Amino acid sequence: LSSYKSLVTLRGRGNRHIEGDLESTTTRNALKDLAGSLVEVDLGWNSIGGSLPEELAFLEKLRILKLDKNLLHGKLQHLPRSLEILDLSENELEGKLPESLKDIHN
Repeated sequence: LSSYKSLVTLRGRGNRHIEGDLESTTTRNALKDLAGSLVEVDLGWNSIGGSLPEELAFLEKLRILKLDKNLLHGKLQHLPRSLEILDLSENELEGKLPESLKDIHN
């Protein structure tokens, strides 16, 4: 992903062949590289694990984040303030949405 620095949309919903750890160095570096361009991520219904990396918070243009029905765990944190649609359902995440995101859609 890091070679696609102007990537706007990343979709792979329902693939079940997309797996890995969101906390990996490769993923974290890719998120840093995409901070200025990525608007939508829809990777629900896959086998993505780990916790939400802090680099998510730096995706300043991200409006849609759908990681539902994966293997995510840990605290609900590091979410960008720019989100308008969020779906993290059917994971093992805990905690409350930050106050800045209380009015978004799921």
